[in-house]
Amino acid sequence: MELQTLQEDLKVEIQVHQKLVAQMKQDPQNADLKKQLHELQAKITALSEKQLLFFLMCENKCGQPDSILILFELCLSIFIFG
Repeated sequence: MELQTLQEDLKVEIQVHQKLVAQMKQDPQNADLKKQLHELQAKITALSEKQLLFFLMCENKCGQPDSILILFELCLSIFIFG
Protein backbone atom coordinates (compact mmCIF):
# COMPACT_ATOMS: atom_id res chain seq x y z
CA MET A 1 0.00 0.00 0.00
CA GLU A 2 1.46 3.35 -0.97
CA LEU A 3 1.46 6.47 1.15
CA GLN A 4 -1.09 8.35 -0.95
CA THR A 5 -3.59 5.49 -0.58
CA LEU A 6 -3.02 5.37 3.17
CA GLN A 7 -3.57 9.11 3.46
CA GLU A 8 -6.73 8.98 1.35
CA ASP A 9 -8.09 6.11 3.45
CA LEU A 10 -7.24 7.98 6.63
CA LYS A 11 -8.95 11.13 5.35
CA VAL A 12 -12.14 9.20 4.56
CA GLU A 13 -12.19 7.50 7.95
CA ILE A 14 -11.65 10.83 9.72
CA GLN A 15 -14.58 12.32 7.82
CA VAL A 16 -16.78 9.38 8.83
CA HIS A 17 -15.56 9.83 12.41
CA GLN A 18 -16.61 13.48 12.35
CA LYS A 19 -20.09 12.51 11.13
CA LEU A 20 -20.43 9.89 13.86
CA VAL A 21 -19.37 12.39 16.52
CA ALA A 22 -22.06 14.78 15.27
CA GLN A 23 -24.64 11.98 15.45
CA MET A 24 -23.49 11.12 18.97
CA LYS A 25 -24.17 14.70 20.04
CA GLN A 26 -27.77 14.22 18.93
CA ASP A 27 -28.14 10.81 20.56
CA PRO A 28 -25.41 10.30 23.20
CA GLN A 29 -26.93 7.09 24.60
CA ASN A 30 -27.08 5.26 21.27
CA ALA A 31 -25.14 2.04 21.86
CA ASP A 32 -24.83 1.27 18.15
CA LEU A 33 -23.22 4.65 17.45
CA LYS A 34 -20.83 4.15 20.37
CA LYS A 35 -19.83 0.76 18.97
CA GLN A 36 -19.33 2.18 15.47
CA LEU A 37 -17.25 5.03 16.88
CA HIS A 38 -15.06 2.65 18.86
CA GLU A 39 -14.51 0.40 15.82
CA LEU A 40 -13.74 3.40 13.64
CA GLN A 41 -11.21 4.74 16.15
CA ALA A 42 -9.43 1.37 16.05
CA LYS A 43 -9.41 1.49 12.24
CA ILE A 44 -7.99 5.04 12.23
CA THR A 45 -5.32 4.01 14.71
CA ALA A 46 -4.34 1.05 12.52
CA LEU A 47 -4.11 3.28 9.43
CA SER A 48 -2.02 5.79 11.37
CA GLU A 49 0.35 3.04 12.45
CA LYS A 50 0.69 1.84 8.84
CA GLN A 51 1.39 5.42 7.79
CA LEU A 52 4.09 5.68 10.44
CA LEU A 53 5.71 2.45 9.28
CA PHE A 54 5.66 3.68 5.69
CA PHE A 55 7.19 6.98 6.76
CA LEU A 56 9.94 5.27 8.73
CA MET A 57 10.76 2.96 5.82
CA CYS A 58 10.84 5.88 3.39
CA GLU A 59 12.96 8.00 5.73
CA ASN A 60 15.40 5.13 6.09
CA LYS A 61 15.68 4.73 2.30
CA CYS A 62 15.60 8.27 0.97
CA GLY A 63 15.56 10.93 3.71
CA GLN A 64 13.60 13.40 1.57
CA PRO A 65 12.73 16.87 2.97
CA ASP A 66 9.04 16.13 2.36
CA SER A 67 9.28 13.59 5.18
CA ILE A 68 8.95 16.40 7.73
CA LEU A 69 5.51 17.29 6.34
CA ILE A 70 4.49 13.63 6.36
CA LEU A 71 5.58 13.29 9.98
CA PHE A 72 3.64 16.44 10.91
CA GLU A 73 0.44 15.07 9.30
CA LEU A 74 0.92 11.78 11.08
CA CYS A 75 1.44 13.43 14.46
CA LEU A 76 -1.63 15.59 13.89
CA SER A 77 -3.83 12.57 13.14
CA ILE A 78 -2.51 10.74 16.21
CA PHE A 79 -3.10 13.82 18.37
CA ILE A 80 -6.70 14.12 17.17
CA PHE A 81 -7.59 10.48 17.82
CA GLY A 82 -5.26 9.59 20.64
